[in-house]
Amino acid sequence: MQFAKDFFDRFPSFLLREHDRVTIDGWVTRYVGTHGGFLEFMDADNPHLTEVFEVQRFNRLNAAGKIIHEPDYFLHKMVKAASPAMTCDDSIAELTPAHRARVEAKYAMVRAYQDRRNAGLLKVNSEAIEACMDDLCRAAEEYMTYELPDPERADARRRWKEEGGRKPRSAGAVIRPDACSARTLREWASNYHRSGKSGLKDKVENRGNWQRQFSIEEQALLSKTVRDHYFTLRRPPQTKTVEAVELAFLDENKVREAEQRPLLRTPKRDAVRREIGTYGKFEKLVLRFGAEEAMRKMRAVKAGLKHARPLERVEMDEWKVDLHTIMSSCGLFELFDSNELESLGLLDPTRRWWVVVAIDSRTRVILGMVLTSNPKSSAAVRCLDMIVSDKGMIATAAGAESPWNMLGLPEILATDNGSAFKSGVFTNACSDLGIHALQTIAGSPGMRGKIERLFRTASLSALSDLSGKTFSNAYEKGEYGSEKMACLSVEDLSRILVRWIVDIYHNTPHEGLNGLTPLEQWQVDMSSGNYPLHAAPSYRQKRLAFGIHATRKVQKTGIQVLNVQYHSGALHEWFMKHGNQSVQIRWCGRNIGQIEAKLDDGWLEIPAVEERFDGVTAQEWTATMRALTAKYAKSREISDAIVFRALAEIRALNSQRMMSMGILDEGMDTKNLDLLEKQAKGSFAIVSAQPGLAKSPDGLGHSIMPVEPTAPSPHMSKQIEREMPQPKNSWLEGKK
Repeated sequence: MQFAKDFFDRFPSFLLREHDRVTIDGWVTRYVGTHGGFLEFMDADNPHLTEVFEVQRFNRLNAAGKIIHEPDYFLHKMVKAASPAMTCDDSIAELTPAHRARVEAKYAMVRAYQDRRNAGLLKVNSEAIEACMDDLCRAAEEYMTYELPDPERADARRRWKEEGGRKPRSAGAVIRPDACSARTLREWASNYHRSGKSGLKDKVENRGNWQRQFSIEEQALLSKTVRDHYFTLRRPPQTKTVEAVELAFLDENKVREAEQRPLLRTPKRDAVRREIGTYGKFEKLVLRFGAEEAMRKMRAVKAGLKHARPLERVEMDEWKVDLHTIMSSCGLFELFDSNELESLGLLDPTRRWWVVVAIDSRTRVILGMVLTSNPKSSAAVRCLDMIVSDKGMIATAAGAESPWNMLGLPEILATDNGSAFKSGVFTNACSDLGIHALQTIAGSPGMRGKIERLFRTASLSALSDLSGKTFSNAYEKGEYGSEKMACLSVEDLSRILVRWIVDIYHNTPHEGLNGLTPLEQWQVDMSSGNYPLHAAPSYRQKRLAFGIHATRKVQKTGIQVLNVQYHSGALHEWFMKHGNQSVQIRWCGRNIGQIEAKLDDGWLEIPAVEERFDGVTAQEWTATMRALTAKYAKSREISDAIVFRALAEIRALNSQRMMSMGILDEGMDTKNLDLLEKQAKGSFAIVSAQPGLAKSPDGLGHSIMPVEPTAPSPHMSKQIEREMPQPKNSWLEGKK
């Protein structure tokens, strides 16, 4: 069966039905039907408004993350699918740090309980659970790691548990969840089995009595007194307002006593402060300082306010590549500094690399592959990102001739019990995307047979004839010196692996597919209407799931991350109400053109003030900042023209390394982001370039448009004074 070049232009990449709601680049629609090579959708609110999309264009929008697919949305709730689509709000990302910690503790206890049940070490009754509660708490410690320990330290602890001997030193504080009752634990396990990790969320934040403690008359008098006394241009302190409230209630009660009506309760200091706190920041400034002063303090500055599935089961595992590589001629050195190179593992003379791979169980198509120096949670999350993203650019950069644009949202993701797949970062990402993460029984690789067979095939096929190959034992190795024979760089290894997957493995007949190749099996399923159940997640969903958790302060210039300003109209409205407050953000290093911020109404997408940051990666921007800081060491302000010209040069260099960068795990996490942020604060600020000369309308000479000069910063003023030539005074010289 030959590959048709226009195959992906004739069939949609996932299943569409008449009751589905499909949001196409912000337009909420309902699927109507397919006519030839076109898909018809109608507006969700206006059935007379329809639009037809070419399948090719629709698939490209899906790969770009601009389609949100909600199966059976328009059906009645009683007949909706048992597992409705995950939305951005129904996720772990929306939780506060304290709430997320409680979910992690419950998840650890449930996983420890399930592990002992699967191993046949625990009976399902209250007495047995209570008897081994301490053991369950100790076993849950392993699931409480949000990030991963060093692999060698984890291996030492495993050998200590299996073989005994001296216990290795702990790398830090060990977090152990608190014991709970057997009934509570079984209830958690039931919720987890029914709804996954998101079923462990609680409602602690809703506890307490949120009703007003005062009657309508008491609240009305309190509100009137506070507004008439505190919110005036005299700006009295809160203590004086408390006294005014007490006096107003005293006078009112005298009148009520004379009229033999029930007396009012006098509010205390805390009640007065809560009433003052109900006013927004901007409203407070207007009432106490005047509209002009409020606008001066809260007005937005600079530019930025703009009016704007077969994937039933996927297996993922990690494999240590049977090959030594060298790094001496690695072209990636030009894009990273020494600290980043060390964290990536690129400074060792020779080393063996790990590969995290995801394979579709039905078609045997490889959906993701990440190269990492250590099997970390960031590599597992990066591989999950590749599953739901288009990988065509990586294949093109490697010189592959076949497509690598298979993508989609898995229903079940099967992994082993490796530390990377137990971490909170990975399990939270799966939960946020609505993926059921299934951890198979430890010591049973047959439960992940397809991925294990793939690793054996790669070792025997792709790497068998390469210099630097390692062996499974000393007898097979003989006198072959793997380290001395190493001559491949990480870029060579990346290109070999990508080409082997895309051009060889995907086009090799497979016994398990009745002689079809993985690529042919994918095409057969898609052409027969056997589509995946869900569309690929939108870019915003991926940013919330894969983005780095951080906290930043909102100022009148917006939010700043790595010297990049982010602002929007909605953010400014929030700022006028709350002022300078810290908020949670989600920052994705794959594209720093937008971030997500957790405001009152949920997560809000905020674009960068400068549109040219859209599509720029964090690695490209940090390399640009380092280059500019080294070249303009004494300048605290650099023209935006210079900045983006340097960024374009770095991006051109990075495009040459796109294939390696596409599958190499950069290991970016919150700690690395904070470190880069500290370095960025000491670098430079971006300022707008002044307009240049323009030709005059009559063609004679040039004209200069008058522009109000910008006051230089104190640093620039001192630099100008040093560089200005001093006039000579001949009279003084002569006198001397």
